[in-house]
Amino acid sequence: MAFVNEYISDEDIKKYNLIELMNYYYKLDYSGHFDPKYRKLSWTVDKERNIWLLKAISRHLPDHREGWTGEVYFVLYYKRRKIEIVLNNVGADESKDPIIMIWKVLRIKEEDIKGFDKKDKQEMFKVLQEALSEYGLIGRTDDRYKRLGIKKDNVQAKLIIEG
Repeated sequence: MAFVNEYISDEDIKKYNLIELMNYYYKLDYSGHFDPKYRKLSWTVDKERNIWLLKAISRHLPDHREGWTGEVYFVLYYKRRKIEIVLNNVGADESKDPIIMIWKVLRIKEEDIKGFDKKDKQEMFKVLQEALSEYGLIGRTDDRYKRLGIKKDNVQAKLIIEG
């Protein structure tokens, strides 16, 4: 099985403690709490390999009316670890098929990858790129594309990794 975008079941929300995880990120940016009544959680998941990618937040500037910082917080569940990865979408070439979406890795929470060697990190980045390709432009589930009456974009993610 490959990655797919889907809504997260109540069982998986409980299994991975995702409400608490989302509350952690909401407090970083919104000074509030995540309420599943107002936002249905979705992820990009490969159930066969037990790997998932969850977009937590896009950080705002201190004055929310001024926009965003460009930092997008994702959590990658990989090797039974929740790994915080902060990315910046530095552009997309929408004139090509597939669309090339370019993400720059800004930082990874070091404690989340403690014990990973160079090979583990390379494999993790490969998996992240694969998940981001399925995530596409905004991580919509297939039924949302159908409801909106639009075609799902064919996206290939590229990562810029420095250091």
